[in-house]
Amino acid sequence: LCRKYNECNKELGSTGAGLMAEDLRAHPNTKKLVNKILENFPWWEDLHGIWRDNPAYNMVFSTADPGQGFSADASL
Repeated sequence: LCRKYNECNKELGSTGAGLMAEDLRAHPNTKKLVNKILENFPWWEDLHGIWRDNPAYNMVFSTADPGQGFSADASL
């Protein structure tokens, strides 16, 4: 299950793999991907609700915050 789940997440990319399924369905591009994933792996959404934030199971998502300002913090 874990391998198949991660294969599906690779289709979403690192940002999409970390978002909740509801958020992915809110955008037309990712909604199409989610629907495609569910056709081939109907358990993805249930597993994503459990494994989304767990790096032991979701090896694709990124924990980086796009709003982080490391350069601003470094100048202090």
